[in-house]
Amino acid sequence: MYSTKQHHSNALNTDLATACAVIEQEHSDTLAKIRSTIRHPRSLARPQASWRPPSITLDPPSASHGLKVAITRRRVGPNVQARIRGYGEHRRPAYVLALRFSYSNGQEVPPLLAEAWVRGIVGEANAGCVHALSDAYTPTFLWITDAQGQALHSPASLFAAFAQAA
Repeated sequence: MYSTKQHHSNALNTDLATACAVIEQEHSDTLAKIRSTIRHPRSLARPQASWRPPSITLDPPSASHGLKVAITRRRVGPNVQARIRGYGEHRRPAYVLALRFSYSNGQEVPPLLAEAWVRGIVGEANAGCVHALSDAYTPTFLWITDAQGQALHSPASLFAAFAQAA
């Protein structure tokens, strides 16, 4: 569909539907790698100060921007499980995922681009399960999953403390 890098770049910056389509068509290997990293034990947050979340470079190697996503997975406790059940979800919550998008050069990440990557990861059907934290330079997206990694519906208020801490 987009034969040159210029067309590819323009497509990712136009509208959400087009950006999602380009990511799904041209970056299926990267999406698979992100999904695999989400499930990998390394993405589970550790209490040690030396632990850093795994990150994946999303730009092609020839790009100068260095768009990356850092992936953090945390176990949820009984209070969060109760809130999710009270919200109407029948599956048992297991993890909260946080994906933080950034450029290695400190440039602002377009929110549309970050959201398109997240929609590619969770799928359009689960996009309503994802909550975005507003940050002009490093958009962060959060959602709750069950033990199998399936996104669960959750109230946005659940992430208010996370937004304040970030």
